[in-house]
Amino acid sequence: MFYLSTETIEKAYNALTSVELEDQGANAMFYFLILKACGINRISYETPNFSEKKGFYYASRISSLFAPTEKQPKKYGFLNPFTMKSWPVQPISEPLKNWVGARLKNNICGGGMQWRNFIDMDTHAAEIKIKFKYDYLGWLKTTALDSKTISIFAMAVWSNRYTCFEQKITAQELIDEFIRTYKIEVEEKSELFNSKQDFELEFSDSIHDAAHIRSLIGQAPNGEWETAKLTDSISSYVMEKYEFDVKPSMTQEVSVDLIRSLLNQYHQLMLAGPPGTSKSYFASEIAKEYDEVIHVQFHPQYTYQNFVGGYVVDGTEVKFKEGVILQLLNESTFSQDKKY
Repeated sequence: MFYLSTETIEKAYNALTSVELEDQGANAMFYFLILKACGINRISYETPNFSEKKGFYYASRISSLFAPTEKQPKKYGFLNPFTMKSWPVQPISEPLKNWVGARLKNNICGGGMQWRNFIDMDTHAAEIKIKFKYDYLGWLKTTALDSKTISIFAMAVWSNRYTCFEQKITAQELIDEFIRTYKIEVEEKSELFNSKQDFELEFSDSIHDAAHIRSLIGQAPNGEWETAKLTDSISSYVMEKYEFDVKPSMTQEVSVDLIRSLLNQYHQLMLAGPPGTSKSYFASEIAKEYDEVIHVQFHPQYTYQNFVGGYVVDGTEVKFKEGVILQLLNESTFSQDKKY
């Protein structure tokens, strides 16, 4: 088993803290990454789900100051990764799980005007639904980041600082995983991030020294870490999730959540691209959500008649023969309890 070394994590910390942002911009980028990972997009309104299995895990990966193996403090256990150079004047003191479970959603859905700059809310829905505004990317780039960019390599390293690897991975594999997990689209990667790789990956046989990284930030306000009673370590769910899974690369253009959202809105979708861009992978993942699925392989001899239907000669008669798509449609009318 391998972990990213303390030296590597420190270099990622230095790269991230070298980009100084105003509080509003830093908070916007922090929220943006969590929202993206939870499936919020610019296409359709979605119900924000920040449950433990979603928001808590994604937030902890980029903000937790304590390793999953450590006891957690009751206060100041996490920090916005874009404000780590020193403690903010008014840092968040509550436990991360509480903040993600309630405060995050309340801030976005009922908070100040800063969130209205890049988040749109469906006020007519029975429950709160949000999506990114059409010009969200421009606002994040020019206002939140002040036209600066974040090293996506450093961000990928930082988000995997607690990850256990079965083998030594490459920088590109690390970046691909970050892009996939946080659902970063091509345009977002181009506008908000840069491709600088100012250091090499180094590995260790044990998890990095999180206390050393905390020392770079400084002691928590009021000496909280020294005086507060430590609670149990982070939940076993999050601990188990800190595992690296290498999936098909080149998936930053699309995600399963995005495909699902498009299908719900338009009921059909065509995936196009050269070999190796994971079209089959995404189709297989979406197919798992349906009761009845047909797979059709098109080739030069496969005709419209085969797929939709057409007239055929049967002896002395000419009959209409249904293709596979019409057969499936007819079956679905008699099995409306199934998802086709």
